[in-house]
Amino acid sequence: NMFVSELKIKNGPSSAITSLFSNGFNVILAGTEEQGVFVIINGIGASTNNSADLSDNFIYDFCAVNNKRILAASDEGINDISISNDKILVIKCTTRQGLPDNIVSALKHIPGTHLYWAGTQEGGVVMYDADAKKWYLPVLKI
Repeated sequence: NMFVSELKIKNGPSSAITSLFSNGFNVILAGTEEQGVFVIINGIGASTNNSADLSDNFIYDFCAVNNKRILAASDEGINDISISNDKILVIKCTTRQGLPDNIVSALKHIPGTHLYWAGTQEGGVVMYDADAKKWYLPVLKI
């Protein structure tokens, strides 16, 4: 039988949740419409938002780069988020850094590589090299 149990979260998000990511070890990331990213560890929530370095508070999607780094798609580009010395560091990628459109609504890892596809609202598809931290417009031959 399947069942649903409520997850009690202290200091959790109060706006709509748009995406979820879990590493399977009591860590959940929740992207929200108005409050940025919530990191929930063992039922306790902490947020990072545009007042704490995110490019925007509307988060569409997540992709894990490794166990200390994620990519978050937003209304203002991609946030490359890492944790170092117990601090959250954010590298922002927007049209200023070469994205064809700031609204990025989808992220997908290309298995076996350090590359990620990113779908934008009006700029098509771009590729992110997580090692070089650079964006590329793919050349597709038909």
